Amino acid sequence: LIQVILKKEGLLKSSMVRLKKLYTQMKAWDQQQLKAQKARLQKLQGEEKKVLQAEIAAEVQKLQLEKQIFALESALDPKIVLFNQNLGQAVNQIRSAYPYGAKPYLDQSATVLTSILTLLRKVKRIEEQLESMIKTERKLLQSEIRTT
Repeated sequence: LIQVILKKEGLLKSSMVRLKKLYTQMKAWDQQQLKAQKARLQKLQGEEKKVLQAEIAAEVQKLQLEKQIFALESALDPKIVLFNQNLGQAVNQIRSAYPYGAKPYLDQSATVLTSILTLLRKVKRIEEQLESMIKTERKLLQSEIRTT
């Protein structure tokens, strides 16, 4: 069981590292894009300006959601470490002469696991919002293309 958990934790950590790297790249690109859009906004008028303003507002909101996801994922690392420590203590206690002493460690592991799952659910909800925003952004871009 411990080996399975460690294997899955390794997969989770490697995914988080890739996500952090991708987030950093996306953040830089999104900020450049936002800066370019704001510069273009000054030159536009009428319907094009309204469409671009909507795009800029969506971009700002998208950056905020990405920041929330990153913060939540950063909060996962210490919780995973705490979960592993408690689970390790429980295993050591089970192997000892007093296996019933593992119960408090198992209880604490369950509590930490619940908080990890709560964080993951929040990340999933925000990612779904982000996906929705990306679809909206795509529609706005198509609208902008039609108006130019």
